[in-house]
Amino acid sequence: MFGHSAWDLNAIKAAESRSVAYKAEEFTGVERRPIIGAIVDCQVSEWSEWKLMDDGCVEIRTRTITQQPACGGRECPPLEEMRDVGATDSVWGWSDWERDPQDPCFEIRRRIQISPAICGGNPNDPLAQ
Repeated sequence: MFGHSAWDLNAIKAAESRSVAYKAEEFTGVERRPIIGAIVDCQVSEWSEWKLMDDGCVEIRTRTITQQPACGGRECPPLEEMRDVGATDSVWGWSDWERDPQDPCFEIRRRIQISPAICGGNPNDPLAQ
């Protein structure tokens, strides 16, 4: 008749596993236990798509809190993730052939940069090295 019921023991185990402050205190003639369903974990939305930051070197994705934690529920996970895009070397190619202005018997073409290096990539023409 006196003592702990199965519900009390399950509530204690659940509270302890959730790190809820549930400790035996000095005997006062009063008992405390968590209310069933009172422990609410944080919930978050799905991740957004990756978006390129203004610097062009980092992507970011976010999510939002859809349910704040309550009564010792699990805290919210990070709401933002970032990742490096990675270094990209400049891209080089050849121009079209054109008459050599210094010798009418020949044509020339020049090396041209098609796209610049970003995020610390190599800006140099690999054929010039």
